[in-house]
Amino acid sequence: MLFFPKLYEDELLYSVIARYHQYSGNENFKHSLNESFGSSTICSTLFFPSSISNLINNLPHHSLTSNEIIDNHTILPYYKPWIPINRYSTLINKMVNGKGSDLYMLLGRTASSVKSKQSLYYCEDCVKFETRMYGETYWHRTHQLDGVLVCHIHRKFLIKSKIDLSKRTNKHSLFTLDNSIETNDSKKIVYSRDDFKHLLTVAEQSYTLLESRFTAMIPEKLRVFYVSKLREMEFVTLSGNIRWKKLIASFTSYYGDNVLKECNSNISFGTEDTWLHKVLRKPRGSCHPLRHILLISFLGETVESLLKKFNTDTYNPFGVDPWPCLNKAADHYKESIITTVKITKDFKSSNPVGTFKCTCGFSYSRKGPDLVTEDRYRIGRIKEFGGVWRKKLKEINESDLSLRKKAEVLGVDPKTVINQLLKDDLININVESISNDKKQGQKQQWLKLINENTGLSISELRKSNSNLYMWLYRNDKEWLKEHSPKKIRIKSKGSIIDWEQRDIQIEELAKSIVKDILNEKKIQRVTKNEVGRRMGRINLLYKNMHKLPKTKFILENGLESIEEFQMRRIKNVVKKLMLNRGVVKEWEVIREAGLKPKYANIHKHFIKRGIFASYKL
Repeated sequence: MLFFPKLYEDELLYSVIARYHQYSGNENFKHSLNESFGSSTICSTLFFPSSISNLINNLPHHSLTSNEIIDNHTILPYYKPWIPINRYSTLINKMVNGKGSDLYMLLGRTASSVKSKQSLYYCEDCVKFETRMYGETYWHRTHQLDGVLVCHIHRKFLIKSKIDLSKRTNKHSLFTLDNSIETNDSKKIVYSRDDFKHLLTVAEQSYTLLESRFTAMIPEKLRVFYVSKLREMEFVTLSGNIRWKKLIASFTSYYGDNVLKECNSNISFGTEDTWLHKVLRKPRGSCHPLRHILLISFLGETVESLLKKFNTDTYNPFGVDPWPCLNKAADHYKESIITTVKITKDFKSSNPVGTFKCTCGFSYSRKGPDLVTEDRYRIGRIKEFGGVWRKKLKEINESDLSLRKKAEVLGVDPKTVINQLLKDDLININVESISNDKKQGQKQQWLKLINENTGLSISELRKSNSNLYMWLYRNDKEWLKEHSPKKIRIKSKGSIIDWEQRDIQIEELAKSIVKDILNEKKIQRVTKNEVGRRMGRINLLYKNMHKLPKTKFILENGLESIEEFQMRRIKNVVKKLMLNRGVVKEWEVIREAGLKPKYANIHKHFIKRGIFASYKL
């Protein structure tokens, strides 16, 4: 490369390459891509370009680095705070040295319901300013982000260009903004003042994500922050459960249908598997940054205020020391004197588990994280009772207090008192006899409850006497199971997909698309990706093909291998040359069909037969 254009602030790398193509005088886009990246087959990717190291090596007299290009001229920084550090490093490596084939998958974009923009956007005021300042204009990366419909600088709605990003024919194309400005005003959607305010916030926060150098956050810590903010807004119960109906109603009312629709973030009432549920429950996958922006703004925070807290604070799931001793038998009960905590991870939920041990010997643990002050005084499990507690047990055993009162004084249940007395040889009674008598009494109460409430389900019986149910569940689960009403399975009220009917619909659609591709003037290979892209259900074809036998059969028989596609292309070229010239030469067929030497040799005999057949006709 003899020269390279100046890179402007917030300019997409794609835009710079497009300007280079315009200045170079190259007639073919592939020539410019080859000069830039050393490959004519590389796609002109807008957001996540690959082979950046090749570009750096080809640039004349420069001080640019790969990281500078990624940070300032791609949209990868937009995703940085929301994905693990090791995955972000992998993404950078693939953009610098790889082909970029699985970048969207690593970002979680292929599974996301937030659809990417299908056109390039620009701001007319930015165009005017840049034309006066630089004599040219360029594509801003902020304007191309999902959900960004307003220019954060000029506070005006962006204009949608006619460049169709979904067209496969545009994957090697390079369009400059100067040559893509619309002369006719397209129809504009009318938004309310509140809608505009929310869309402007999305644009400003998206720009902040791009420009600020934030680090990745711990998903569980982020969830705890969200839930604590919801608790302040009274969307969480005292027991820690989120009031989903109230939250969804308030969230939907706050943004309105128009904004949520534009952001592909509508939430259906009555559904328990929305994107909002996934963000606020145990993090299992990545969530689109746009949705984090929507939630953060709803909580009264900004991206900057949130991320600054996360970058400066350390993660303490149980708060800071000292912690209280919860030994009810000790004089220092509830006094904060424990200075250390041992944190482990629950093997089922992966939540943190804290173990606290006092100098009195009493040790307890609980599952975290602590969300409110009251959580500091919660015991999940007593690990050790210690000498102080056992001394109190011995003293209280000699008193005339009832068993239940003794348990209350010691902060445990009656059964624990009996077990610990037996362990210390302080009593010698037939506990089994007492236990059996109580068990029989509890069983009789349960049978009486069933007889008095004929027709009630086990769940309804449990609600009417939860203490009785739980006692039997803990002490004789098998008996309880045998002497309870059988479960009546009720079909879910939610929508159930009729896969057989869907298979018929998709089959017809697939047939039609395959036929269209084969009949198009511009020849194109019939692939699963292309069929899925045209029907707008590419994920369905990959994830649920085993449920669509008819569609699977159509695709297995209708899709083309590379060789089959090349043969169809050869036939097409031979027919075209025969109609236009009346003479067909082998080398012309190879050139027009775009066959590489390897494939030209494979199809040599087929080409000759095709030429011979065309003369015969």
